[in-house]
Amino acid sequence: MNFVNIHNKNNGGIMKKVGKVILWILAIIGCLTIIFSIILTSTIAGFVKEKKVKIADNSYLEMNLSGIHRDYNKYRNIPFVKEEISLESICKKLETAKNDKRIQGIILKPGFYQAGWALTKEIRNALLDFKKSEKKIYAYLDIAVDKSYYISASADKIYLNPALSGGILLTGIGSEFSFYKGFFDKLGVKFITLQKGKYKGAAEQLSRKNMSKPLKESIVRVFDVYYDQYLKDIAESRKLPYEKIKYIFENRDKLFINGKDAIKYGLVDELITEEDFYNKLSFGKELNKIKIEDYPEKTATLSANKIAVIYAQGPIVMERSKDFAFSPDYRYIVPKEIVEMLDKSKEDKSVKAIVMRVDSPGGSALASDIIWRKIEEVKQTKPVVVSMGNVAASGGYYISCCANYIVAEPNTITGSIGVIGLFPCWENLRHKLDINTEIIKRGKFSAFLSPNFTPSQENIKYLDDMMEDVYVEFKEKVAKARNLSIMQVEKIAQGRIWSGIDAKQNKLIDELGGLDIAIKKAAELANITAYRTIVMPHKKGIIDFIKENKMISTYSIVNSLFKDSKIVNDLKQTQILMDIMKNEPVLLLMPQIEIN
Repeated sequence: MNFVNIHNKNNGGIMKKVGKVILWILAIIGCLTIIFSIILTSTIAGFVKEKKVKIADNSYLEMNLSGIHRDYNKYRNIPFVKEEISLESICKKLETAKNDKRIQGIILKPGFYQAGWALTKEIRNALLDFKKSEKKIYAYLDIAVDKSYYISASADKIYLNPALSGGILLTGIGSEFSFYKGFFDKLGVKFITLQKGKYKGAAEQLSRKNMSKPLKESIVRVFDVYYDQYLKDIAESRKLPYEKIKYIFENRDKLFINGKDAIKYGLVDELITEEDFYNKLSFGKELNKIKIEDYPEKTATLSANKIAVIYAQGPIVMERSKDFAFSPDYRYIVPKEIVEMLDKSKEDKSVKAIVMRVDSPGGSALASDIIWRKIEEVKQTKPVVVSMGNVAASGGYYISCCANYIVAEPNTITGSIGVIGLFPCWENLRHKLDINTEIIKRGKFSAFLSPNFTPSQENIKYLDDMMEDVYVEFKEKVAKARNLSIMQVEKIAQGRIWSGIDAKQNKLIDELGGLDIAIKKAAELANITAYRTIVMPHKKGIIDFIKENKMISTYSIVNSLFKDSKIVNDLKQTQILMDIMKNEPVLLLMPQIEIN
């Protein structure tokens, strides 16, 4: 009995000690958690906080443009989502610098710049507008290719590294199109395609071994317009005859234009090392310069009147895919999001007009129609102007056509008024792998377009009839919105893509120009002279990003490793197409074209 009592006392003492140890451990963990939270919050605040930079008098705005530039970046100050400065930000900062007495000029270093041709032309136009302030732009090149030289041509003077390993490579306009039918035939997979419009070749890369004549005809015409505009702009900027520029592109002897030949052709003004270039600008003194990324945008005016600029970028889908987290491919046009922004702009009495900035190859027919109906509703109360980016075709044109006014760049791709139907069939693959699939169904259409079986002609006809209805509706909407007859629309429809120049001649758009022209037109239609712009969707920070993106997708890893691979880009577009097709076999989508 006494033994037991002693044992219980000792046991109680041990338990008290263990309890104290546990409490200490919990206290330490709690303190560490609090400290970690403070550090994390401070870190996040550091990322979110805007960088303040002191700008000295007589400073140069330095533009290093290497990398891929997009129209609008949704996220900012997020260390693991690295995106180059957007066109929207570049143009705003150039407008600010134009009137900033502290900025005496621009140092332009395009490097390996990449962006669509329409966006590139907008940057060129913004630089030309900056020069109206009588401030100078000096471009410095180590190596320049087509688009980087095109931007540089707008400078007052172009300097080139004299090294024989440096120079200029001007190749012209081109694009590659890979066709995968042969590959899928070997796998036993077939893509069954239907189209309304003989030029509507959006699915040809999956269903054919080569390009159809109608699709090639429409693409060749677009390329001709792009090429001609490209040469004209360089000739104008460098004050050289068009035929001389054309000779350089088509008849020169050497692929790579070295410094000596660049001087001879009039493409650059002087050969100089980078160090001597900076000394030349500073007259041997310290050169004041500020990176464009660090330069602040103009503070909004105090005007009560606003013009809402709504960015609609990417494929049109009913719902946002979660497969592209931690990737720049967050750019999708989703009806719910666009409708919410349009409603907000409509209900805000201070918003006098809306500019929709559309950059989309199209996608879901249903999603396109939902957005179209909302724009139709909103424009009954305030004007809606569309500004087209690199592309606003098929579904992208569908959502644009009903605007009060449409502005596009000469090298915007638009049109593609047509419909495609696309669905896969892997019945032959099943047979190759000796897979037997049996079907038990109730209801006439319960297994409609199952990929396991070749569809019947009856089922195909059901889809074809639906596509015909959508195509007729598309043409009717264009005819009504653009004040054209159905016969006039039929001639310019058929799924054919058009450059901005041809689209204007065909009355699909109203004016050639960029976002700045569209905003001025919106102000004119709203009958206001003083106004400020608000941009939607609003910029988001790291907290928003974490809430929206919960995981890293396999595609994101592949994309980051092989982002410049043609095959990976083709597979990406195919995956996007498949995502849309999950719920909709009828699409308003243009062919995939990347013009380099």
